[in-house]
Amino acid sequence: MTLSPEKQIAELENRAGERTLQRKLSQRQLTMMVIGSAIGTGLFLGSGLAIHLGGPATILAYLFCSGLALMISWALADMAVVHPDAGSLGIFAGTYLSPWTGYMVMVSYWACAVISIGQEIVAASIYCQYWFKGIPQWFWVALFAAILVYVNSWAVSKFGEFEYWFAMIKVITIVLFIVFSAAVLMGLTRVQSPGLSNYNSGAGFLPNGWSGLWFSVPFALVSFIGIELISITAGEVKDPAQTIRNASRSIIWRLIIFYVASIALLLAVVSWRDVGVKVSPFVFVFQAVGFRSAAALMNFVVLTAALSGANSTLYAATRMLYSLAHDGLVPAVFQRVSGNGIPVPALMGSALGLAIAIVVSVLIPVKAFGLMIAVAYFQIMFVWIAVLIAYMAFRKVHKATPGEHSLVKGHPFTTVVAICALLAIIITSWWIPNMKPTAISGFVWMLLASGYYFLIRMRLRSGKKMRTADAS
Repeated sequence: MTLSPEKQIAELENRAGERTLQRKLSQRQLTMMVIGSAIGTGLFLGSGLAIHLGGPATILAYLFCSGLALMISWALADMAVVHPDAGSLGIFAGTYLSPWTGYMVMVSYWACAVISIGQEIVAASIYCQYWFKGIPQWFWVALFAAILVYVNSWAVSKFGEFEYWFAMIKVITIVLFIVFSAAVLMGLTRVQSPGLSNYNSGAGFLPNGWSGLWFSVPFALVSFIGIELISITAGEVKDPAQTIRNASRSIIWRLIIFYVASIALLLAVVSWRDVGVKVSPFVFVFQAVGFRSAAALMNFVVLTAALSGANSTLYAATRMLYSLAHDGLVPAVFQRVSGNGIPVPALMGSALGLAIAIVVSVLIPVKAFGLMIAVAYFQIMFVWIAVLIAYMAFRKVHKATPGEHSLVKGHPFTTVVAICALLAIIITSWWIPNMKPTAISGFVWMLLASGYYFLIRMRLRSGKKMRTADAS
């Protein structure tokens, strides 16, 4: 029998003391961890895929996706304040929708994170080709995988401080990139300013029409994967109610400014036709204007960005697998926690994505990055849609909470619009050549994951019947 949301909330509160993760993350560490998770290869490398389809109008795609990210982030923060627990994404869906939905959200997010870890590592290996063209891609993937597992085995406070400074490199770099690009446009460098001519060169601002712009949206949205870390860290932050709200307010606006400003300036400095994915579009800007040494430095920065994204994503995957084990949905061994508060078995299980990356980079090195984006895309879209639907139910249960205390404004209209937009984007992916694996892998994944879930439920029910028979 399924408990009502009110009873499930009470049950969650009773179980809160059972968690053994340590609340040692500060607000500054949380803020930079989320920024570090979001600013990765989706922006530094994946933006090339979006620009290839949308042309200069990709700026509008990033503005649109920023609005969706704003809705998702604030809805997560509202719910995380009430449910500050590890694996809270699944708790939201499980409490306000159904146990199956809660399970599917957790396991889908874990799968997305696992694949995303591999995606970031593959991107890092691509960046290394800038300097070391003779060294095979799989070597860098294996080396970085070992480093990430080691760093994630540190105590969470030490890990948070490391990720803080790791992510700070990206933030400083994006700010410097914006300043440099603005200086080029204003004619303050030795490079002749192109003005705004690149926005209208060739076929104009919309070179591939409105359909090309819409097809660029899925790739632009990839850049915002990682914002959900705001709720996953809820089990390990100090004073979660205040910390999560404050961090969520500041994080999303910084991301919007970074993303939209950097993409707008990038497309103004260089022609969209010249941007590709063999090197980061941000590195290409410095190459195009003749700053070779700056290009090499930028390549190092985007390398650290990929590693930082993989680092924080491995953290998120580890906590999600730990939460699944705590709820009895995967083997109990993944629930074990070391003396310094790290779920080591869950860490090793989540490192599966690193192993996948090594295999894929050996078999299909050229297509590895695009394939991993497509496969992970369905999982994260499913998670975001389920979270927003759960938020609709959450607001009905918590009617006593005045609207002005909620981060999400204009609910339920804005929430419904965001859900419809995400559904339209996932449907659109079927007509984008590079995204076709999204629908196919998503359908297979739903069947396999659901089959496993109902098998577990059957075993639990049969176990209860056996215990009842023995007692009688």
